[in-house]
Amino acid sequence: MQKKNDNQYLKKISQGTFLSIIIMFLLFFLNRNDLYNKFLIYETLPYVKLQKEMLFKFHQEPEKSKTVVQATEEVQDDIIGIHNVIFQDDTKEEEPVQEHKQEKINFKNIEKLSDFSYLIKNFYTVDSKTSVNQELINVDRFLNTDLKIDNSVSGPKVLIFHTHAHETYYDSNDESEGVLGVGARLKEELETVYGIEVYHYTNGLRDIGGSMNTAYEDIEPPVREILEKFPTIQVVIDLHRDGFDIKQGEPLKKFVSEIDGKQTAQIMFFNGLSILNKNGKPTQLTSLPNPNLDTNLAFSFNMQLAANELYPEFTRKIYLKSYRYSLHMKPKSLLIEVGANTNTKEEAFNTAKPLAKILASVIN
Repeated sequence: MQKKNDNQYLKKISQGTFLSIIIMFLLFFLNRNDLYNKFLIYETLPYVKLQKEMLFKFHQEPEKSKTVVQATEEVQDDIIGIHNVIFQDDTKEEEPVQEHKQEKINFKNIEKLSDFSYLIKNFYTVDSKTSVNQELINVDRFLNTDLKIDNSVSGPKVLIFHTHAHETYYDSNDESEGVLGVGARLKEELETVYGIEVYHYTNGLRDIGGSMNTAYEDIEPPVREILEKFPTIQVVIDLHRDGFDIKQGEPLKKFVSEIDGKQTAQIMFFNGLSILNKNGKPTQLTSLPNPNLDTNLAFSFNMQLAANELYPEFTRKIYLKSYRYSLHMKPKSLLIEVGANTNTKEEAFNTAKPLAKILASVIN
């Protein structure tokens, strides 16, 4: 009797093992593209350096910290793989939080920007992996670029989305108190104060099935779908926040200014140039073309000028980096960093009013 029970028990184990093998095979088959993508990334690009980025307030609860990996090394521009994946690293080189006091250039003293060296030093931060010249950064051309929108047609005129929808602030309790919350307040301000209808796309990295390495590739299809559905959209804003390492016992580094009596996170306009600096020579990234680069640059330039006029301490210098990010889908596209993970949610939320005023002054 015992032997019969043992045989039945072994038979059940064998059936369970067989069923587990079938399930594992099905999972492998259904996810083969994802597995191939991982193989492409980690086996064919052995020299890509990966770094961890903090998402939440790790200094308080290190045991609950979450980390993600992100490519930070220059990659050849002819890599083709799943989705034609290119590592569009958006990390930034270290810069001082409290920059030395410098004259803010606005429409009143703009003639100073005719000196290219002065322009680059006072208006831009140029990442070492890219390269710029006077042909690319042309003040006269930027000033003569028409950035007005047609607000007479019915439908949304501005799209706000978040490639990294998970990005939150120092005291955020959930994602709604991160960049998603900033986007919601910016939408409300533009619509109620300036009469500019906004479409706010709140899905991002966490729910489109991507990874930090391919986020800008993964966000493009849903954004293009929105642009096709709403042809009235003329301005596209990818809203982010910056990030710092938080070290226990050290003071927090943060970007903050006072606007209308409120502590407000500073913002930074970020441009991808699709240009790599290879041995001191600017080289176009042919696999990441951006036919809208010139208008992108004119847009951030005029936004910076308007900000300097209205709120002189509100913006950091425009950051120029090598890739294109999500700036190629519309001419009037902006990538904006609102504060950093070290700012409070209130400081970040307070950016909505001045940012909306600056944007309205440029596109109206």
